[in-house]
Amino acid sequence: MKKPQNLHIRVRNAESKAKQGQSSKRLLALLIFFSCLFLLYTAFVLDHYFFHFTDTFTEENAADASKAIHDSGPVYEGKAVSQQGTNIAQKGGALLPVDVTNRKHVEWLVVNSAIVHFYGEKKRYPVSLEELARSYPNNWISYVPKGMTYKRTSRSYTLFLAGNSLDARKGLVEILVYPSVHKLALSFHGRPIAVYSAATGKNGMPFSSSYVTERVVEPNGPGSPFGTRGLVLEQQVAIHGTNKPSSVGRSVSGGCFRLLNDHIEELYPFVPKGTLLKISDGAPAALSLPGAIPLVLTGKSLEGEKNPGTRYNWRR
Repeated sequence: MKKPQNLHIRVRNAESKAKQGQSSKRLLALLIFFSCLFLLYTAFVLDHYFFHFTDTFTEENAADASKAIHDSGPVYEGKAVSQQGTNIAQKGGALLPVDVTNRKHVEWLVVNSAIVHFYGEKKRYPVSLEELARSYPNNWISYVPKGMTYKRTSRSYTLFLAGNSLDARKGLVEILVYPSVHKLALSFHGRPIAVYSAATGKNGMPFSSSYVTERVVEPNGPGSPFGTRGLVLEQQVAIHGTNKPSSVGRSVSGGCFRLLNDHIEELYPFVPKGTLLKISDGAPAALSLPGAIPLVLTGKSLEGEKNPGTRYNWRR
C-alpha cells in the first residue's frame, strides 16, 4: 500500500509544482505587460510636457507664425509676420541673442525662417534640413550650412548652431524695398543685413507686400533679360537679375525689382521660399554686416534649382 500512496503523493507534488510554474509565468507576463505600459506612459509624459516646455516652438505657435503669411491666400494685404512662434529653445532653456553681424547667425536665421515657412505650407516640420534644400520647386533653401543640426519632436523643433540655439522671437528674415531711394534690403527685425541698389516700377508698385513663391536659377535660360536668379513674388512680379545693368537704381521696370546679376547671386541663398517682402518709405538704416553678404555658393552646382520647362513672363 505504501508504494501507491507514495506515487499518489509524488503526482500531487508534480501537479502542484506545475501549477506554481504556470502562476509564475502568468505573474512574469503581467509584470512585463505593466512595465511596457509604464514605459509608454513615461515616453508620452516626456514628449507632452518636457519637450513641450523646453522646445517652445509648438505646432500651435508655428501655425500662428505662418498665419499672417498664408491664411489670407496668396496676397499678404500688408500683414507682417507674427513672431509668436519663433522662440527656439536650447538645452537648459538658455538662448543666445542673434548677432546679425555674424554670417553664421544669419545662416541660422535663414534656415529657421525656412522651417517656419515650410510648416506654414505643409502643416508639418521637415524630416531633416536636407528636405529644405531639394531641387526646384522644393528648394526652400539652397544649401544646409555647416555646423547646423536640427532636432524634431512631435510638437516642436530645435535648430542648433555649433551646439547652441538662438533667440529669434523678434522676427524672420524679410525683404524690405525702398522705392524712393531705389534700395532693396535683406533685413531681420528691421535691421538691414545687406542692401542693394534696385530698379523699381516706373508706375509704382502693384502691392504693398508679397512673399517669395518660387526660387529659380537662370529663369528663361542663360542670357535672359531676367538675369541669373529669380525670386518669384505675386502678380507676375519677381526680384531678378538683368542684362541691362544701367537700369539698376532707377524707376524703369514694369513692376519687378531688378538687381545686378552679381548682387542677386549674393542675395539668393539668403532668401528662403516664403520670405515676406514689404514696400517701405524712406531709406534703409545702416548696414549690420560690413559690406555685402559673401557669395557662399561659389563652386556649388545649382542645376537642380533651374526650371527650364517654364517660360516666365514677369513684368519687366
